[in-house]
Amino acid sequence: MIQISIPECIRMVNGMKLIGPDGGMIRGVSIDSRKEQKGRLFVPLKGERFDAHEFVPQAIENGATAVLWQLDRPLPDGVRKDVTYIGVDDTLIALQQLAKAYRQMLSVTIIGVTGSNGKTSTKDMIAAVLKENHTVQKTEGNLNNHIGVPLTLLQLEKTTQYAVVEMGMSDIGEIRLLAEIAAPQMGVITNIGEAHLEQLGSRERIAQAKFELIECLTAKDTAILQGDEPLLRSLATHSEASVIWFGFTDGNDVRATDVQANGLKGSMFRVKGTDMRFRLPVPGRHQVSNALSAIAIGRLIGLSDEQIATGLANVTLTGMRFEVQPGRFGGQVINDAYNASPTSMRAALHTLAGITEADLKVAVLGDMLELGPDAARLHWEVGRLAGELGIDRLLIIGNHAADMRDGALAGGMTSESILARDSAADVIPILEEWLKEADHPVVLVKASRGMKLETVARALI
Repeated sequence: MIQISIPECIRMVNGMKLIGPDGGMIRGVSIDSRKEQKGRLFVPLKGERFDAHEFVPQAIENGATAVLWQLDRPLPDGVRKDVTYIGVDDTLIALQQLAKAYRQMLSVTIIGVTGSNGKTSTKDMIAAVLKENHTVQKTEGNLNNHIGVPLTLLQLEKTTQYAVVEMGMSDIGEIRLLAEIAAPQMGVITNIGEAHLEQLGSRERIAQAKFELIECLTAKDTAILQGDEPLLRSLATHSEASVIWFGFTDGNDVRATDVQANGLKGSMFRVKGTDMRFRLPVPGRHQVSNALSAIAIGRLIGLSDEQIATGLANVTLTGMRFEVQPGRFGGQVINDAYNASPTSMRAALHTLAGITEADLKVAVLGDMLELGPDAARLHWEVGRLAGELGIDRLLIIGNHAADMRDGALAGGMTSESILARDSAADVIPILEEWLKEADHPVVLVKASRGMKLETVARALI
């Protein structure tokens, strides 16, 4: 993590000392006053409903060496003079400036990862592959926004060779900001879906927003792009960087062949041009696509296919991303409740439908948020797909339950197989009764993060 002197910190954030010692060292940065702060710089952020300047005393009690202080606020009475207060115009911008300056001090190679779906899984796969022969750090959890990316960079060690940094967005310009802070030498785009249609209005605009990562690469850098997406093919003509294409169709540099789905055990596949069989312990054809980007990067930096295969075989995904766990009524529960879009819903339903060992396949689905005026249609289409794929039971929660139900009926599902409920708590007793009827049930739980359907998954595990 960052270790700098207080004078260095003041210079890096374009700040001024307000009070406290001139010397001393900062070892790490925190924005949460409740956590251990020993030797750290505390950054009090301001939001619409909170102002963490109120928690500066708590951060100091927990060991903070220095704090940033926004200059539009007067210093309170009784300030401790053994802690350095650094005045800045805006604490968030100062955090970003500090991260950008620290990144420039490091010799690390940074791999930026974005896309409508699969960012976190792809990040985990790339890190697992690179760890076979290098020191690697990655975004922890989902710290992928204008606050999380700076915090990720500030956690990097000087000895780290590769950092895999996830980058999320909801509007134009956000990925560009993150890329300018992180200065990646490689950029990965996993796919272009319908997430954030409400803000951006079209898949074309979503693609443009994601492609900001690639626009920030130089001619010395490399873009790793999903080659089955025509929108990316079109945008890539404007990139200075070298491009490696991955996917399932002809024309991709890293192309999956002989894909064999093994249910909840994952997949086996080859890459065109080699006899090596790669094993991926994560279910779903879409996850094979994510793995291809990791293979592309592994090869780019000189790893052998054997090393890459070992890394993929040992990958562990971040929680609530198609997390398969034993159910307390037998079978398995798939906790994919972290987020959802039409693209990821379709992929998850296809994976559930392909699990041959299940004698009861249940989908517990909630609303997909931020879809704008197309929301009703897109929920209807997800419901129809569930019916067409032969999912046995569908339990729906949210404002678009009726749309999804109508779609499922149109897809051939019977009304007796579909239930809609108002809350997550309402569905748990129903699920328990259903699962007791089966020898090997499999339950998929998926919705946008705001629906908090992980409570359903946890009740069944």
